[in-house]
Amino acid sequence: MAPAYYYLAQAEEGLGSAGAKTNYQKFLNLAKNLPPTDPMAVQARKGSR
Repeated sequence: MAPAYYYLAQAEEGLGSAGAKTNYQKFLNLAKNLPPTDPMAVQARKGSR
């Protein structure tokens, strides 16, 4: 389920939607076990700021 929030955030970011930040945060909350160097986690942390 977590990747769905990541890809939704990616699409929203591409459209310039403010909802991207929220969905990146939802992804990070669900994917807590990912290593800090995981590319999806890195991008989500950048996008959730």
